[in-house]
Amino acid sequence: MENLNGELAEVEAACPAWHAWEGVVAGMLYARRLMSSPPRIVRAASADGLVQAIEADEIAHGERPPRLPCGLAVVQERHRGWLIAPTLPGSPPRGFIAVQAATGRRVITTTLTEMDAALAREPAD
Repeated sequence: MENLNGELAEVEAACPAWHAWEGVVAGMLYARRLMSSPPRIVRAASADGLVQAIEADEIAHGERPPRLPCGLAVVQERHRGWLIAPTLPGSPPRGFIAVQAATGRRVITTTLTEMDAALAREPAD
């Protein structure tokens, strides 16, 4: 129990606008956005999952910008002549678009792996 209290304190430290607690159902953790009306509550099975749920809620409510997928920087580095971005920001993104700066050509895919492969097939300018 002490460890759980420590983890919940870490969640509240990472997300100060939220109050976290253990639910009646053992193992389920909850967090409530302070001073929200109507109440905003998220839940998860772990403290890390709770922080991710809070981040997703804040992104959905426009309180924080969406995180870029970790692999995006790698794909962008491989294909420097292309600007790559999520098509619809969210957690996770619903797809990616790449626009070649020099020509305006566009490529749209659902995953970064597909984007990497598609851009590798594109002719170099």
